[in-house]
Order: sequence, then C-alpha cells, then structure tokens
Amino acid sequence: MACQWALEILRFLSKPPMRQSSHPKKRHRILWGFLYVGIFIAVFTLSAAIKLVSNPLGDDFSVVWNDSVGTVYADIPYGDGDANKFDLYVPADRSRQHYGLVVYLHSGGFTSGDKADDARTLHWLCAQGYVAAGINYTLFSEQHPGANILTQSLEIKRAWTRWSPRRPSWATP
Repeated sequence: MACQWALEILRFLSKPPMRQSSHPKKRHRILWGFLYVGIFIAVFTLSAAIKLVSNPLGDDFSVVWNDSVGTVYADIPYGDGDANKFDLYVPADRSRQHYGLVVYLHSGGFTSGDKADDARTLHWLCAQGYVAAGINYTLFSEQHPGANILTQSLEIKRAWTRWSPRRPSWATP
C-alpha cells in the first residue's frame, strides 16, 4: 500500500510540466523531499512495529525468577526522603566468600521512573552472581526543585556512612 502510494507520487512528479517552468530543478527537489519523507515514515513505522512485537534483548538476558535464583529484600529505606528506598537482590548461592555489588539507578533523568521498572535487569544481574541494588530516589518536581544527581549522591553517602558498621576513615558523615 505504501509502496503503491510512493510510486503514484513518483509518476505524478515525473510527468512533463504543462507549462515551461523557470526553475526546472524545483520539481526534482520536491521529488527528493517526498522520497525522504516517505522513507522516514516507512522506517519509523517498521521500527515501532518491531519494538512492539519482539523483545530486543531476546532470551539472553531473561531469568525465570524464583527462590532458587535469589531473594529480594524490598523497600529498604536509606535516607530521609519518602522515595529513598532500594530493593536488594541477593543470590541464593552462598558458596562465595565475596560478592560483587551493582548499584542500579533507574532511568528517567531524575524526573520520572521507578526501580520496579528495571526488575528484569536486576533479576538477571543477581542470577549472574552479583548482589544488585535497585534504587529509588527523590525525583525533580515543584516540591523538590533541588533534586539532582549531586543531592542524591550526597543522600546515599550520608545513609551509607550512618549505617555502615565498617566504614573507611575517609567516609565521615
């Protein structure tokens, strides 16, 4: 359907003009403009359809989550703000002496989003043997105009130094 539409436009634009034009290249510019717009619309529609139908990451980063993979400790508070909570994903495998920690801040540019939106990624990290922490933070809004990456980093540092039993000497509250 879209191809037939594009062919009709090309046929129309390739017909000789009824009267002599003072700008013979103008018709070609219009033709190329329609062609660019048509290609853009086709590619945009195709990419949107692919994203709706398929999982771009496939099954490589998917995990069937259950107690044999790990445990989730949800909504652990880390600061004074109402939104300052995190979920901790701990692997079920307790054979290691040390585990790597991945602290995952959800996307949203400090204006939107939630840690629950990235649970699949955190499940996968935990299944790979990492302890994963998905963090919520105070979002920028009219009520919180100072919320940004610096203030959030300072809140996390204050919370960690307040509750960490073995903090290094440089991490003073």
